[in-house]
Parts: sequence; structure tokens; C-alpha cells
Amino acid sequence: MSQSEALLGRRVSHRGEPGVYTVSDAIENAGFGKYQLFMLLACALCWFVGAIAFESVTWLIEAFEDDESSTLGSSERGLIAMATPLGILLGSPFLGTLSDVWGRSKPIVVAMAITCTAFVIGAVATAWHSVFVLRVCAGFAVGGLEMIPNNLFIETTPINWRGKLRPLIHIAWHLGSVLCIIFASTVPKGDWKLFNVLCAVPIAFSFVVTTHWFLTNESPHFLNVAGKNEEAKKMLEQMCKTNGKEMIKGELEIVHAVSDDDITLSTRLGELMDPAFMLLNVVLSFIFMFLSASYYMSFVYFAEYLHYTDNAQDVHVIYTAAPAGRLLGSLVTSFVIDSVGRLKLIEVGGLFGGLFGILLVNVDGAPFLWLCFFFMYCALELIFCSLYTYAPELYPTTIRGMGLGILAGVGDSADVIFSFLGSLMSESHPAIPLYVSGGMLLAIMVLARVLDMNGLETAGHELSSTMGNLKEGRLTAREEEE
Repeated sequence: MSQSEALLGRRVSHRGEPGVYTVSDAIENAGFGKYQLFMLLACALCWFVGAIAFESVTWLIEAFEDDESSTLGSSERGLIAMATPLGILLGSPFLGTLSDVWGRSKPIVVAMAITCTAFVIGAVATAWHSVFVLRVCAGFAVGGLEMIPNNLFIETTPINWRGKLRPLIHIAWHLGSVLCIIFASTVPKGDWKLFNVLCAVPIAFSFVVTTHWFLTNESPHFLNVAGKNEEAKKMLEQMCKTNGKEMIKGELEIVHAVSDDDITLSTRLGELMDPAFMLLNVVLSFIFMFLSASYYMSFVYFAEYLHYTDNAQDVHVIYTAAPAGRLLGSLVTSFVIDSVGRLKLIEVGGLFGGLFGILLVNVDGAPFLWLCFFFMYCALELIFCSLYTYAPELYPTTIRGMGLGILAGVGDSADVIFSFLGSLMSESHPAIPLYVSGGMLLAIMVLARVLDMNGLETAGHELSSTMGNLKEGRLTAREEEE
């Protein structure tokens, strides 16, 4: 048997045989209950921590600028501003790959510990280069915290609940962002050390609260493909017990076929780069890149555009419309993603996000600017929530972490690339980056349509079946298999 076949999972005992069930069968049998709510809360706290670590950088730089005793120049402040994105760029693919080898839960605990340590030490750090290194470490951990809990939640939730509940995790990110704003407005002007201390408190609390849960709850899908069927059965029994259901009868299907030593990094990369999946990987990479770049340029260069058009008094639009739009986008996604479909929701988000993004530079007055920015960010959130549900459902368990980690890394690299390209475009005219941002969202609509036309919608499909069936050019719904 080839290593490629091993990665896809050769089933030694097959579904349909008497007394044999899959991990997906057992999760559907356990249904939705307390277990999924506990998992939702734990994963949401990871995103809450990630938001504080990421969003606090902006306010930290402002505090440095307001600190009269600070001797930091613009270059040092610029390095600190880039520290977290740089860490995320490195952490997403590394920790994602680690989660495919080591399991989902342990890397989450490690990432939470790194973030907590970085902020606790950062609360007493004095030298700017220490702050830089600690922020890189925190960013490295955030690269895992925004992606591995996402995969773990999807792998432990019934099919009909994945789309409804997963977008709610995004709300935790919004709460973390709001908390950073509250901290920044509470501390005395320029007191960046107190700001770091305040940020460290909820991060340390979240680490303490979630550690036991993650150390005692692993993905049964991962355990199954790792050849740890007895541990997988125990996790499924624990899920049923927590939800008040009886465990499904029979023997758990064996998926694991070779030892972990035979599944090397090059083998995993080879499977990810399989020609049959090339269209998927290329299209998803561009979608992640365009989405991240659009987020960045619309936020940064809209403020610059307002100053250029002598409307600096309307800059408050950014700080109220963006979070409000993202919150609404998360809630709307939760309600409609299963009925509309992941890809069609991405298409809708790309269309309306692009149109409202272009309208930003063609309307006047704070109320109209606020509405355009609000609906644009609502559309951006539709895409973001749908993508983080869609991508994990496509990749098989053996490379799910690596796949989403690389895509997230590609998206994060766009922030670095377009921070440079955006500044070049704005030198010609500040409206150009906004037009480009809107154009990227329209491109996302087209790319999502390409995936949809190729039959790659994942709503209603099992995690274990999607990638294998993808080589046959189709996805098989659970009800079709039965």
C-alpha cells in the first residue's frame, strides 16, 4: 500500500458490515448536547485569547507613541507592530502540521501556555527588543489558536450542527477586540506596561480554565486515523455520557493502516499537493489571500482616504461600523450557512462586500459611510466564517491541520505583502487601495463559484469521506451513502 493511500485512510473494516460503525456514526448517535457546548466554550476562549494577543498590538503602539519617556523611534515601533503577524505567519503552518502528528488538544495547550507566558513576562518587560521577541512568540501561538481549536470543534460536532455553531466562536474574537479597546481607554495615556498587565489577566484566566478540558478531550477522528481505536472509543463514550446518550453498539471501523513513522512530512506535503487537489489548493489559497488583504487595506487605507478628503472627523466610522458589521456577519452565518451552503455564502459575501467596498469611495456623509463600511464588514465576516467551516470539512483528518495551517499562513502573508503594495498604491491616490480591496472581494465571489461548479460544496458531508471522494470528482452526502 502506498503512503498516499495510507494518508487517505484505508479502511480495514468497512461501513455496512454488521456491527461496524465509523467515528462519524458515533458522533451523530451522541447528537448535540452538553459536550459540544463545553467544547464550544473552550474553543471560543482560545479565539478570545487570540484576539487579545492580536488586537492589542495596535493599542500598544499608540501607548508607546504617547509615552513621553519612551525613546522608541518609528522603526522600532514598526518592528513591534509586525511582530505578531510575523509570528502568526510562522505558527499557523507549523502548529497546524504538529496537530496532525501530535493530536489537536496538546498543541492547543502549548499555544495557550506560550501566549500566557509571553504576556505575563511582557507585563514586566522594559526593553523594546524584549517586547518584540515576546510578541513574535505570542503571534506564533495565535497562529495555532485560531486554527487548531476550529478543527477540533468541527471534528467533535454532528454534521447538522457544525455550520450553526462554529461561527459563534468568532463572537469570542469580537469580545476580545472590544476588551482591548476598553483596556486602552481605561489606562492612563502612554502607560503601555499597565495595558500589558490588564491584557495578561484574561489570557491567564482562559489558560487555567481550558487546560484540563483540552488535556482530557482529544478528537476521536484523529485518534481513529492514528491507530488508537480504544482511546477513540473512550472519547466517544465520554461524549455520549456527557450528552446523556447510549453509546452506539458494535466495533469501531479501523482506518489506520501504517505506523506514524511511515507518514513523513514529505508524504503529507505530497498528498496535499496531489494533482487531483491542485485546483482546490490554488483557489483556496487565493481566497484566503484576497480576504486577508481586503480586511487589511479596507481598514488601514479607509482612514487615510478620510484624511485625504478632509473628512477626518468621520474616522469613528471605522471603530464602530467594523465590529458591528462583523458581529452581525457571524450571527447571519450561523443561521443560514447550512441552508444556503458554504460556497454560496462565500459568493454572496464576495458580491456584496465588493460592491459596498467600491461604494465607500463614491458616497459622502458619515451616515452613508458608516452603512457602507458596516455592510462591507458584515460581508467579510460571512466569507471568513464560511471559509473556516468549509476548509476543514474538505481536508482529510491526516492533513486537516497542515491544510488549514498553510492556508492561514498564506492569508497572513498577504498582510505583509499588501502593507507594502498598499502604500505604493496610496501614493498615487488613497482611493486606489479601496478599489483594489473591493475588486478582491468580487474575485473571491468568482473563485467560490468555480469551486461550487466543480461540485465541492461540503454542507451535509462527513469529514472522513470528502477527500477520498474528491479524487472521483464528487462529494458524497451522508444520506446518499446510507
